[in-house]
Parts: sequence; structure tokens; C-alpha cells
Amino acid sequence: MKRSLIFLLSFCLVVFIASFYVAATKDSTAAYSLSVVSFACFVALYAVGVLGYKIGGNYISLETKVETLEKESTELKQSVTALLKSIYVMAHGASIWDGPTEHHNKLIADYLSPIKHLVDPNIQDQVNSDISKFMQPDNS
Repeated sequence: MKRSLIFLLSFCLVVFIASFYVAATKDSTAAYSLSVVSFACFVALYAVGVLGYKIGGNYISLETKVETLEKESTELKQSVTALLKSIYVMAHGASIWDGPTEHHNKLIADYLSPIKHLVDPNIQDQVNSDISKFMQPDNS
């Protein structure tokens, strides 16, 4: 915990104890009010500083928006990965019958360069592994 938080908590606790003592011995309404306020401040500081509760409508809505953006980013990455796997499978299938040339591969690489950072770097190896499993004869 930070020193400033400890100082604020101890200050609120001392004010609460002192005002409650004065209220009980002198029967003062103002002291009771001060003890209630200082106790509420102590509980709020403890909840926010020690327990880590979050307060405020703007903060909660911002947190919700960040979670939504993370979910959409994950979905986008999955979509791009599926698209790229499909392109590699299509390229492999076309190459069996003397399909795509080096120019085709360069064009595909140019198309995919803006989204390269979203895709697993060894995805082509994964696709080649999947294709080799598919192309091997069934030994049953």
C-alpha cells in the first residue's frame, strides 16, 4: 500500500474514533454526524485503495468498451487466420495441376502483407501438415 493511502486511512480512523468518543460523552449531534462521515470515508477509501473496487459510471462504460474491442479483435484474428488458411489450401490445390506461378504467389503475398501481423507466422507449415494428412491414402 502507498504511504498516502495509509495516511488517509489512519486519519479517517482517528477522526472517526475521536468524533464518536466526543459524541458519546458530550451527546453532540454534530459529532455523531462527523463520525458517520469519517466512517463512510474510511470504508470508501478501504474499498477503493485496498480491495480494488472501481467506481464511477464513465470508468465502467470505458471498461466495457475495452472488453468489446478485445473480443472483436479476437474475432478478426480468427477470421483472418481462416481466410489465410483457405488461400494456402487453394494455392496448393491449384499447384497440383501446374496452377499458380511465382507471380500469383507474389500477388497473394502483396494482398496479405497488411494483415501479416495478425496471423501466426508458421501458418503455412500448419496448412501443409493438414494437407499432407488429407492427401495420404487411408490404410484401413
